[in-house]
Amino acid sequence: MAEGGHEAVRVDEEVVPISRVRELERTLGRKTMETNIVPESP
Repeated sequence: MAEGGHEAVRVDEEVVPISRVRELERTLGRKTMETNIVPESP
């Protein structure tokens, strides 16, 4: 993982801020919970 981070910076790619990562993790968690709560249609 550390090597990938250095590689991203070295090739001048945009790095996602940790706050954005956390926001996406929360959103994914909510969506996962929603899909587990809603029963499947027959």
